[in-house]
Amino acid sequence: MPLEKGLFFSTGGIHMATLMGMFLGLEENLEHVEHCGGISAGAFLATLCAVYDIDDIRSIITQHSHDRLIQNRHKYFNTIISTFFNKSILDDSNLKQLIQKLFANRELKRNLFVGVTDDNTMTYTVKHFEKNKIHADLCDYVLGSMSIPIILPGVQHDKEYLVDGGLFHSIPVEAMDLCIQNAVKEHNGFEITLLSSRRFHAKMHNKKCKHFVIPNRAMRMFYSHGYQTMHNDQIILNKTIANAKEHGVDVKLNFFSIPDEKVDYYDKKIKFQQYGSLKDSTVNVLLTLGKSIVKNTLLNNIHLKF
Repeated sequence: MPLEKGLFFSTGGIHMATLMGMFLGLEENLEHVEHCGGISAGAFLATLCAVYDIDDIRSIITQHSHDRLIQNRHKYFNTIISTFFNKSILDDSNLKQLIQKLFANRELKRNLFVGVTDDNTMTYTVKHFEKNKIHADLCDYVLGSMSIPIILPGVQHDKEYLVDGGLFHSIPVEAMDLCIQNAVKEHNGFEITLLSSRRFHAKMHNKKCKHFVIPNRAMRMFYSHGYQTMHNDQIILNKTIANAKEHGVDVKLNFFSIPDEKVDYYDKKIKFQQYGSLKDSTVNVLLTLGKSIVKNTLLNNIHLKF
């Protein structure tokens, strides 16, 4: 049975540099990936994977990882009145320019799935961009998926006002579900590689759950309902995998996340006020951290092999 491959990214926020490092640690294993998907900062990385070859992505990440993409819009971070009139605390103009530069009028090499929220209706949508095509609305969806309400301005697209997909999901579970369902229809096996910045254990304990690990203590996430969204995502993905196996379709899950012992680095040295303006030395540390997480995991055979 042929085995299709998909690469998916969780939300990222201030952990985006570590997600980049995790991707760089996996690059030699990604030659045959056909599907990419992500939410929020993960949507940006997924789009890189859908548009560019591995060598180009490595160059782009190392070239732009130190860019100050997001600027504080006000003198004081918590100026409520100024935020009200400007609609957001931070200015995304640099980020918008980079997205246009990298993705506008580019033909996709891989199928892409981007998770966004429509702020007008408060509904979550997975936008599917087919490979071998140029999509005029790609940049809007990538930027919208990265736009945390109040913190960053959203994107007006037709009748929708696109904002952060992380309001509903921490990982692109519905995108993975679509890929797996398609694999079931075509009787193909499917291999999922998920890179997650969420703060829970990297090891997979089969005795505790079938495919996923829920943290022993509550995660400190930006949205108060973040723990519940991760829990719901775990349930959905487990059901999807179980359903595929009932139809005789093999689904493999490779799961990489930031281990608990690394979380203290973020808590002690990276504050939300620094978002978008981390020092070069800090970015280098985070990139190296991401690489080491993946490479050490593969070396120790903690996860399923590629």
